[in-house]
Amino acid sequence: MNFSVKNKIFSLLVIVMIVSVSVVGWYGFMSAKKSYIESTLNMEAQKIKALSTSIETFLRNVPNDLNYNAHFYALKKLLIWERLKDKRKIRYWDTIYISTLKDYIKNQKLYHQVRILDEHGKEKLVLKYNNKTQEVKKTMLKELQDKSTSNYFTQAINLQEGDFYISEMNLNVEFGKVEKPFVPVLRYAMPIVDKNREKQGVLVLNFNANKILEIIDNEKIEAQSSKKYYLINQEGDYLYAKDRSKRWAKQLNHENNFKNDYRGILDNFKNQDNVTFMDKDKIFSMHKVYPSKNIMENRHWYLIGVVDKNEAFSSLNEFVKIFFIILLSVLVIGLYLMNRYISILMNPLSKVSNQLISLSKGEIKRESIVYASTDEVGQIVHSTNILVDAIETTIAQANAIASGDFSKDVTLLSNRDALGSALIKMTKRLQEISNLARLLSKGNYERNLHIMGSDDEVGLALINMIDYLKEITKITESIAKGDLDVTYKPKGSGDRLGTATLEMITYLKSILKQANAISKKDFSSSIEVKSKDDELGLALVTMTDILRSSSIKNIEEIYFSEGLAAFNEEISGINDIMKLSKKAITLSCRYVGANSGVVYSFDKEKENLHMIAAYAYTERDELSNSFKLGEGVVGEVALEREAILLKSIKNATFEIQSATTLFKPKEVFTFPLIYEGELYGVAEIMSLESFSKLHKDYLLKIASVLATSLKTVSQNRQIKELLEKSQQAFQELQTQSEELQESNIQMEEQQQQLTEQSKELQLNNRTLAKAKAEIDIRAGELEKASKYKSEFLANVSHELRTPLNSIILLSKLISQNQNNTLTEDDIEKSLVIHRAGNDLLLLINDILDLSKVESGNMELVLESITSNEVLEELKGLFQSLANEKGIQFIIHDNFNSEFITDRIKLAQVMKNLLSNAFKFTKRGSVTIDMDAEKTQLLLKISDTGIGIAADKLGTIFDAFKQVDGSISREFGGTGLGLSISKTIVDLLDGTISVESTFGVGTSFIVSLPLKHAMTQAKESSPTQSNNLLIMDEEENHFDKNILKQKNILLVDDDSRNIFALTSILESMDAEVYSAFNGQDAIDTLEDGEKIDLILMDIMMPVMDGLDAIKKIKANDRFKHIPIIAITAKSMPEDKQICLDAGANDYLSKPLEPAALLSVLKAWVT
Repeated sequence: MNFSVKNKIFSLLVIVMIVSVSVVGWYGFMSAKKSYIESTLNMEAQKIKALSTSIETFLRNVPNDLNYNAHFYALKKLLIWERLKDKRKIRYWDTIYISTLKDYIKNQKLYHQVRILDEHGKEKLVLKYNNKTQEVKKTMLKELQDKSTSNYFTQAINLQEGDFYISEMNLNVEFGKVEKPFVPVLRYAMPIVDKNREKQGVLVLNFNANKILEIIDNEKIEAQSSKKYYLINQEGDYLYAKDRSKRWAKQLNHENNFKNDYRGILDNFKNQDNVTFMDKDKIFSMHKVYPSKNIMENRHWYLIGVVDKNEAFSSLNEFVKIFFIILLSVLVIGLYLMNRYISILMNPLSKVSNQLISLSKGEIKRESIVYASTDEVGQIVHSTNILVDAIETTIAQANAIASGDFSKDVTLLSNRDALGSALIKMTKRLQEISNLARLLSKGNYERNLHIMGSDDEVGLALINMIDYLKEITKITESIAKGDLDVTYKPKGSGDRLGTATLEMITYLKSILKQANAISKKDFSSSIEVKSKDDELGLALVTMTDILRSSSIKNIEEIYFSEGLAAFNEEISGINDIMKLSKKAITLSCRYVGANSGVVYSFDKEKENLHMIAAYAYTERDELSNSFKLGEGVVGEVALEREAILLKSIKNATFEIQSATTLFKPKEVFTFPLIYEGELYGVAEIMSLESFSKLHKDYLLKIASVLATSLKTVSQNRQIKELLEKSQQAFQELQTQSEELQESNIQMEEQQQQLTEQSKELQLNNRTLAKAKAEIDIRAGELEKASKYKSEFLANVSHELRTPLNSIILLSKLISQNQNNTLTEDDIEKSLVIHRAGNDLLLLINDILDLSKVESGNMELVLESITSNEVLEELKGLFQSLANEKGIQFIIHDNFNSEFITDRIKLAQVMKNLLSNAFKFTKRGSVTIDMDAEKTQLLLKISDTGIGIAADKLGTIFDAFKQVDGSISREFGGTGLGLSISKTIVDLLDGTISVESTFGVGTSFIVSLPLKHAMTQAKESSPTQSNNLLIMDEEENHFDKNILKQKNILLVDDDSRNIFALTSILESMDAEVYSAFNGQDAIDTLEDGEKIDLILMDIMMPVMDGLDAIKKIKANDRFKHIPIIAITAKSMPEDKQICLDAGANDYLSKPLEPAALLSVLKAWVT
């Protein structure tokens, strides 16, 4: 089959174009595809690594918790007393250890169970944390199990001190059955060693592995795709899978396994810490997770991410479609352009060829050939037309000579037949041209044409046409070989084929350049679109934009994951808030390229923020380091809990300073530090450049991480403080004898504190005196101030009575010398401590009396008494003091009769006056004269002491007043005694006066109306008036066997009180149980312990005594148990509140042993 020159040229160019575009396009496509796949695999690997790092970081502190609890001081003490078999000490330290361990578990919220196994593997103690109620429950004795065959016991008991064992992650098992609802646990076990390095058992922490699985769940929620995460063990069993039915195959007896679901994949994970690869239609990413790399390197899990290729490469599929559209567009446009220009070139030549062929056959066939150009083709067309005209003329003239057949020779008619010669020559010439045209039509340009002369236009035109076609052919051949570095100079302005060929080369070069840039991940450039119809250019620009967007997204994700992983790794393990904040702001500034930054901590109580850490920050006097909520940008961010970005900062006060230069920041980004809705602080970062959206998003992300770390450090600090307080309590008990020796010093310090408080009260009284004129306006304020003062005094009383309770009880117990181990000197010292405690109690009572007087709550209880009873009681109290100081104590009873008054109040006045007399008298005598004058009872107390200066007599009855400061320092006292005495005398409608000579002595005269006392007499209260006497009687005759084998529950949050009361009760063979709050007391009762009586403190954490009393009395099982309320609050209404709550009786701290025994006798018999 013969093809025309046009078809041959067109076919050649089509082949060249298809090959060239295909080669260039395929190279660009494969390069882009390879880059995209590598980027996708790297991103998947980074994601799984970040998730693995999060899990390992979360588990990092568990060994520290294990080591801390295995060496906790209370546990060590418990082991010591267990070895000594001291039941009382064992119960005491067991209570302290359990209470502290409960608080620790509740604060951590990480451990499902804490077990203590003895050296034989049997459970001694099991505490279980309920994640829903957030309460810790102690397992009852009957429910304790034998764990001697468990791996965590057999492995841990053989470890060295400080080493620990980690079990496989599996479901918690109780009594041989999987616990429901399912709780996955990871068991950490460590041997418990006593001070002799002997193993006493094993401590086991059951870490709640749901915390790990929640990390993977949260990652899955954030991903929001069909990607699957798995956590498997080395055998391929699922520890985590979205489908919960696949988990825990061995324990739940099903066959779901990663090996079965993904055959052959697990083999790729062997001997590799991380790997990412493609298999069939999936992409697999794996990273090993080590619960602890320091112990048992072979104990690990596989964290696996699985994603479909179609999803991962969805953008690549779109790119393929666009790429092939571009290739198809290039081919279509190229074919169109080539066909058009070849047609323009070859149509006139084809007609010329046809006409020349006809002429070569002797046919005259005139065709209309239109070709406007004067190039070589135009010349051929023009010459052909002239030739046809000449031939027609010649044929017309020589029709008879020749038939027009060029294959035959022309016979000349004669030698002079010029026409024949001309025809012969013409025939030959035409034959030559015809042959040449035939070769050209076949694409053969190698044959040359002989030029007859300079006027041979046809020959010249054909030669030029041949050269032109040869040049075009050479160019297309170079393009077909992929060589676009060709040059061509157009023949003229009308050389459309040449110009079009050059434009096509330029266009292909721009496509090649863009494809090379894309293969090198350079998406910054783009080709120029020729026009709106340039489909190829538009498609390539679209492809570049898509790849650029995909590349930026990949870079941002890597930036985020690497930044967060590095941030977590750097700040983990820092337990100091200042160091943590400094490290965090430094890392943040350097990672985002900022130049300076500060961190402010939020004080929730004061509701303000103060700077705790900075990076490249220079302090200025004009800049504040503290802000209130809503104050400035920092305060506003804390108030609204939203970030603020300051731009285009001008005339800034703050400047970023280097060694040689000052810079003003361009932007300041301030953002809050929030975790679970709670504000922990504010961070502010300054930069000389603008913050990108990526930088701001990263800073907001690490803000949450930093807030989480701040919360963790704060909780650890609180736990440490609690443990230090517990340790301090232990040290107090351990150094009990030293405390007894130092108690006098402590009481002097307390007296000084009370003196300062007295001065403050005196200042308040002056203020009230000045405000009398404005009493109507400020009545409400005075009432509020009185309420605050009462609350203050009640709280002071409570805080002082609580330690006094231990001092008085223990000193009394020591003075009894039950074990006969003390010397007389030791007994005397303990009695001194006991008396000092009672003196301090009297001082506290004085303060409360003053409060009662000022509030109008002091009541009188009138009764009939004799003068002899009063004077004998005073003699009994002060005679030993007189003998000790070598002073005469003289009593004159000139009245010697019965009268009616408030016995206790009168005794209080007389004790105050006599105490002052003996205090300020070093030699001589103290005298009491009792007489009657008409309707007045006169009581005169005289001494030969230091006396009082005349100018001081007017103020001695004022509260907190003494003659001068030196008296307070030399003789002690607060200045309340005379003020209270005068108030009581005024309440009895009497008077008190003083006569004194400085350096000689002082006399106080109390005058009471006898008639008034007679008419206002009330029924006396023998129980109160003889309270001390009755108590002494009870103590001396108390049958100690009454408490034998009685179970008494002590409920008090102060370990010192528990120790003191336990010592007294156990000395009478009582069985004592202890609880640190109301809830612990109820739990003890629920555990089935038989309790005969409860001593209940009122003010306690978790559940106070009043709530506990109400709940116990509301329970039919326990309401029969007598409850004695014990509190340091001693106001009259406090007793009624306790009785209303359901208490059977009431005792006020500090407890007198005799009073305690009297109440116990009433309720246990």
